[in-house]
Amino acid sequence: MLQIQKKAGVLFDYFHKPRCNLMTIHDTLAKLESVRENLMQNVAFTYKKCHEDATGMWAKELTFSLPKNTKELCLWGEQLKNCLCSYGDAIHLGRSTIYGIFNHQKLIFAIELDSDNEIIQSSTFHNKALNDKDKEILLSWHQKY
Repeated sequence: MLQIQKKAGVLFDYFHKPRCNLMTIHDTLAKLESVRENLMQNVAFTYKKCHEDATGMWAKELTFSLPKNTKELCLWGEQLKNCLCSYGDAIHLGRSTIYGIFNHQKLIFAIELDSDNEIIQSSTFHNKALNDKDKEILLSWHQKY
């Protein structure tokens, strides 16, 4: 019981009362999911060979990567200020595959593929849309893999 109270205390210390608008509600829920994932066991992900083959350098400037585990996924969500952390179960169960796309080791956007390898969503910081150049690169990568 004491351990649960300590973990709950971490949650109360981590949050503040947000202003009530859609963005702050989304960000607060994403933080809560991140804290939940960090309190739980770190789960390693396994991927199909086709997903692993699609990682690496692309278009001489971007690197496509797969998160190794839930902690790395949550870190990506914190960096992009979105709810990536909430996709751990979907990745673990094979319903989704998440790629982080890096430019010079800086995460610039993430994409979600469904179990049929179709792009479900792609977004940058705060779930903003990709610019035209990144969309073109993503589509050419997706056509190859």
